[in-house]
Amino acid sequence: MNYTTNETKAIQQVSAKIAKSTFGFWCCDGVNLFSIHGDYLLSVPCAGCGCWSISRGVFNDVVKASKELSIEYNQENNILSINGFKVTPNEYENNEKIVESTETPINKGSFDIVYNAKELLNAVDFVSKDYTRYNLTGICIDSGLWATDGHKAIITNDPIPQAKKSGIIIPAEFVKMFGKLPAKFKASEDKTQILCEIANVKIITNAIEGPYPNIRAVIPTIFEHNFYINHKDYKKIDAFLEKAKKLVKRTKKFAFIPCENCVKLHAVDIDTGVEIKETLENSYFQGENPINIGFDASYAQLILKKISKENTEGFKIEYNTAVSATLWNRNYLLMPTILQDD
Repeated sequence: MNYTTNETKAIQQVSAKIAKSTFGFWCCDGVNLFSIHGDYLLSVPCAGCGCWSISRGVFNDVVKASKELSIEYNQENNILSINGFKVTPNEYENNEKIVESTETPINKGSFDIVYNAKELLNAVDFVSKDYTRYNLTGICIDSGLWATDGHKAIITNDPIPQAKKSGIIIPAEFVKMFGKLPAKFKASEDKTQILCEIANVKIITNAIEGPYPNIRAVIPTIFEHNFYINHKDYKKIDAFLEKAKKLVKRTKKFAFIPCENCVKLHAVDIDTGVEIKETLENSYFQGENPINIGFDASYAQLILKKISKENTEGFKIEYNTAVSATLWNRNYLLMPTILQDD
């Protein structure tokens, strides 16, 4: 049985993850190839390859550097050939275990996740890496798409879906594994599992359980007091933020300063007193003078790069939150910090 490049990449992603475990197998029941005892259940057509099993470590060592995958099994001699490498597989007679492993909620009904792999991968940059806040380590599909780590966020303004199809949290790690492939994602009707399909390869994992915070409630809707950042100043801001990331390692903060007919950026190292400044001549400020607030330079640069790829006009920064205002159905949110006068 031969597999395409994309199918091979998908299999490699799963094998690389589960090969770290010392327990578990890749098994073929003569119709499909499965991963057994892993966080990911993989199923891929393997017709005519007979019933056999092989340890994850051996399988991963053979396929990890391959551009394409070919599997042949000689049942008479019990020889398994994977990309020309010949190994002796284990006999696998417990077909009931395979059937049991593939009886999942996803098989009892599923629905499409309307976002493509590229859109989900874009949201991965905003999820939390703190696994003590496990529900924030995924992407929430609800009244749109949400992802946040509590400091920065992406929120879409899509119509609210049917109630039964809302509140699904897709693990960011799962999206990262397959987001660069032509993948399609589905969810089980009971919202407990996520299915990823790449051609004939199917991978299932568990969705993240738990409530997701209502971050949409903190998006400003009125921009009476704000900075307007013109697209002509994008390069200046990016260069400034690159310097600021290195300078303010401890506080990680920089500030927008309103001036007549322009906006200035300011960052200072509180340990050495070294400071940097930049003037945005095409941008401006309107409303009352803001309190002394700052933003994380690394997070701001991430959002700026996304905005600059999508937006040819500019965006607004409201006092209490930083939000792009002209990105079709997307909002990027950056939470501020009050700066000390010293």
